[in-house]
Amino acid sequence: MHELAHYAAAQLFGKPEGFTIFPKREGNTVVFGRVTARVRYRVLSVFISAAPLIWWLAFVLLMEHLNIVRISWSVPDIHFTLSQEIFKAFSLDTLFYLWLSVQLLWAGRLSVQDIKSLLAGIFCISGVVAVLFVFFVYQVFMLDF
Repeated sequence: MHELAHYAAAQLFGKPEGFTIFPKREGNTVVFGRVTARVRYRVLSVFISAAPLIWWLAFVLLMEHLNIVRISWSVPDIHFTLSQEIFKAFSLDTLFYLWLSVQLLWAGRLSVQDIKSLLAGIFCISGVVAVLFVFFVYQVFMLDF
């Protein structure tokens, strides 16, 4: 799921050049998978690097579906409820949702390489220009309202 998120983002923001999900030992670490991509502007690598965070959004939506988390969009409010009813009615469905939750949390975790690529994309010339542009547009539109 983690590498699939990188691959989908690479399809949107660049051109994927390599994709593997087979674990490989590199020095003292194990690389569980890898996606390589070419981007036109280096700032676009930020979106490819941060793509797995979408799984944390999926996790929050799953928790909302299970009525564990209630999110109000009109007034900023997040309410967390974990009732004993969930544990009293433990079933295969509960086990599946627990497994799915662990998978989503694990898939959404950014690796060290993801963080390095994200920071490299922000602190390059195109990244600084993009950040300044977003800041400028935000200031212009917020002052008009």
